Amino acid sequence: MSRRRFSLKLKLNIYILTAATVIYCIAIGYVSYRLKTIAYTDAVEIVKGSTREYRNKISEELNVMMESARTLRNVFSTHKKYTPAQRDAFFETVLYSNLEKNPDFLSVGLYWELNALDENYNKKNGRIRNIWYRAGNQIKMQKAIVDTTNSEIKGIYYTARDLNKEMIWDPYYDVVTKELEGMLMTALFVPIQNPAGKFEGLVGIDISLTQMNKLIAGIKPFEEAISYIVGGNRMIVAHTDQTLTGKNFFETMGTDSTVFRTSYKQVKNNSSSSFTNISEELNT
Repeated sequence: MSRRRFSLKLKLNIYILTAATVIYCIAIGYVSYRLKTIAYTDAVEIVKGSTREYRNKISEELNVMMESARTLRNVFSTHKKYTPAQRDAFFETVLYSNLEKNPDFLSVGLYWELNALDENYNKKNGRIRNIWYRAGNQIKMQKAIVDTTNSEIKGIYYTARDLNKEMIWDPYYDVVTKELEGMLMTALFVPIQNPAGKFEGLVGIDISLTQMNKLIAGIKPFEEAISYIVGGNRMIVAHTDQTLTGKNFFETMGTDSTVFRTSYKQVKNNSSSSFTNISEELNT
C-alpha cells in the first residue's frame, strides 16, 4: 500500500513539475518575446529620431545654399538697368565674391539666354555661360557663347530651362570643367525670369557632396549601424562605407534589394518608410 502511495505521489510530483516547467518555459518565452519586441520598437524609434535629426541638418544646409542662389537671382534680374559693359563687369564681380565667401561651393554659374539680352536674336537656342570655379587654391573663370542653333538639345541646362523652376539636380560628375573632373557633386538651380515669368537665364551653384559623407559618419544610433543617402537617380550620395559613394544603390545590394526598392518608391513620393529586412546572404 505504501509503495503504491509513493508511486502515486511520485507521479503527481512529476505531473506538477512538468506542468510547472511548461508554464515556466511559456512565461520565460513570453517575457523574452515581449522584451525583444520592446527592444525592437525602441530601436526603430531611435533610428527614426536619428534619421529625422540628420535629414533636418541636410535640409538646412541645402536651404542656406538655395537662399544664396536666390539672392544672386534677385541681383541679376536687374540686368536691364545696365549697359552690357556695366552689367558684365558688375555681375562677374558678384559671382566671384559669392564663390570666394562660400568654401563649400565648387562653382557659381550665370547663364543667359541670348534672346533675353538681344531682342534681335531669333534662334531657338543660344546662351552665354559665365562660370567661376575652384581650381585648387585658385578661383578661375570660364566664359563662352554656346549652342547657337535651332536643333533639339538635351542636357541639364535645357531640362532646367523647360521646367523653369527652382530645383536640386541629382548627383553627377562634372564633364565640362577639367579641374572638377571626377568629383561627385550636385547642383542648385534658380531661374531668372522676366516680370511675365518667362525664362531669361539661370543661376547655378555646384556643391561637393564630401560634406554629406561627414554628416553620415555621425549617424551612429547603434555600433553596427549603416547609414547612407541615395539620390533620385539611385546614386549613393554618401555612405558609411565611402567606397560605395557614387555607385548605384541597388547594384551594391545583390539579391537583397526587394524591400529596399519598395521603400525607395515610397520615399520618392515623400512618404516615410520603415521595414524589417532578413539578409538572404547572412540569414540575419
